[in-house]
Amino acid sequence: MAKYSYLSELKRAQNEPFKYAAFSGGGAKGAIYSGVHEELERSGVLAGLEAVAGSSAGAMTAGLIATGISAEDFKKLSNETNFEKLLGEGFIVNKDGKPLYQLMHDTISNNVINYLKDKDIMDICNVRMESITSEITKLQNDSSPSALEELKILKEKQTKLQSIIDSNGVQFTEMNKRAQESGTIYFKDLDLLHLIDPIKFKDLVITATNRGTGELTIFDARKTPDVEIALACRASASIPIVFEPVKINGVEYVDGGYRDNLPQKYFDGQDQSPDVEDITDSNKEIEKSKKKGRTLALAFGSDSRDNEAHIAVYSAQEKISNPGMIMKFLMDVVFKFLAKVGGNFEYSKETNKTYEGLRDNALNAVILDTKDVGTLSFAEAQRNAEYLHIKGSIQTGRHFENHGIGTKPDLNLDRKEFMLKIFEETQNNGIVSKWKDKVLGGKQEKSNDLLSFCKPEAWEGKSKTEVLSGFIATAATSRSDGKLTSETASMKKIVDILNEPSTPSVIKKDFIALLKLDVKQEKGQTKAASIVAYKFKASDFDGLLNKMEQDKSKSKSKPQIKKRETITLNSSKKRKNVVGDILSSKRPKSNTEKVLQSSKTDIGTKTRG
Repeated sequence: MAKYSYLSELKRAQNEPFKYAAFSGGGAKGAIYSGVHEELERSGVLAGLEAVAGSSAGAMTAGLIATGISAEDFKKLSNETNFEKLLGEGFIVNKDGKPLYQLMHDTISNNVINYLKDKDIMDICNVRMESITSEITKLQNDSSPSALEELKILKEKQTKLQSIIDSNGVQFTEMNKRAQESGTIYFKDLDLLHLIDPIKFKDLVITATNRGTGELTIFDARKTPDVEIALACRASASIPIVFEPVKINGVEYVDGGYRDNLPQKYFDGQDQSPDVEDITDSNKEIEKSKKKGRTLALAFGSDSRDNEAHIAVYSAQEKISNPGMIMKFLMDVVFKFLAKVGGNFEYSKETNKTYEGLRDNALNAVILDTKDVGTLSFAEAQRNAEYLHIKGSIQTGRHFENHGIGTKPDLNLDRKEFMLKIFEETQNNGIVSKWKDKVLGGKQEKSNDLLSFCKPEAWEGKSKTEVLSGFIATAATSRSDGKLTSETASMKKIVDILNEPSTPSVIKKDFIALLKLDVKQEKGQTKAASIVAYKFKASDFDGLLNKMEQDKSKSKSKPQIKKRETITLNSSKKRKNVVGDILSSKRPKSNTEKVLQSSKTDIGTKTRG
């Protein structure tokens, strides 16, 4: 009976909304996070989160999300930021990282300033007080351990909120003044903002590694209330050797991912033991597990069988990270020596622990594949910012769809996935194809047009028939003469992928209906089975393409496909340098900015021999 009770509790826990989200470190791969954030917001998952955590690039993402950045602003920031320039000045190694800090500093302060502008804080506090009081009333007669714990937390919030009301919101007046004068936002400020508006602002956990001791340090509102959020994010992103370490309160810190690249267990009230527990047949441990809250893990990986994240989530292989002897020596001895990080630990073992934590939370893990963009591929990340945004949104949406997560399912997710796959497949060119592209030109423009059909706005106010027709017309347009033909490389990819066993039947059904194909049913075969078994041919598209050509001739114009504004993925055209704009701001220099220009600044202190 205990077994079935455990399974019932496990199922119930799996249906609970996410309470936390943890973002993995990954350097340039972090460019994908703007798309993840867009899907978190669109699906309704973000609204229910209480706290977010991150290491390295994940720390920057968590910092922006926790301080209330909108999906639109996050996407704009990601698309327009020059990632290479974020490294700052310096030789090949140990860059000062000042632009990265400045970007976080200004963006976070602007998030807060824009929120407090013209807001009636006392009205917000009173509404919030009513909500908390109502929640307390509902729990008064519940004597379960989880209810009693929740009641305790709510009463603490009630007391803190009453103190703000009694002081007429002086804390927010001071916060707003400081934000406008110096732009500095502390963890304690975020704690107050989260208290009055938990939908927009989230509790925040940032990790960094103490360079001297090698210990993992947690920055949050309880342990480090007076530390600036932007500074903690900069410390967490200090990839050893790439960036100079950062000083906070006299202590040097390097990348948080050096000790735990996916911080899932440091939220307030959680058991932060690194050991994995077996909770089978233990009601006490089940209750303890429920108290921890459900955590969404965002990790980098791929569907390759030897990828560590893939092994952690989909394999029972005992040792997840298993570097060879040479690589282990480089990781544990050479890298540690060059980075001058102290402490008695082995980086290879810490990496394995991180993946073991991911395995323990496999059902709640989203694996993000950035393809050719690696940890230090900052230029590549910049060129592919639009693609990575779309990829992040779709991959996160697929996880939510598979697990029934969120309040707003994306009804066109399968179609967007199909179109994204077509785009990806058309990017893989051989030598002959590349030569042909140079001769004909227009390859990137066509690729961008194909990619634009994966955006949410491409589907707004349009039927699937309209969008699919536009996609086919774009794919079928010959770059040599502008005519529509089923012989283009993009059309051949459409046919190939339609015939893949993994292609959802809903996609095949869409194309069969659009092309008005007569699919024959074999004896004893269902209609659904006949659709799955159907093999598409290039000639199936000829009727539709001929009609499009005729319509084009009649109107004496190009196909009425709305031109979508896209970012050129491989163009040499320079992207707007947001960091440069921020640093050239005419606002009077704040104390923090003056400190940044000082040679004795704590930020990016040069490594001493």
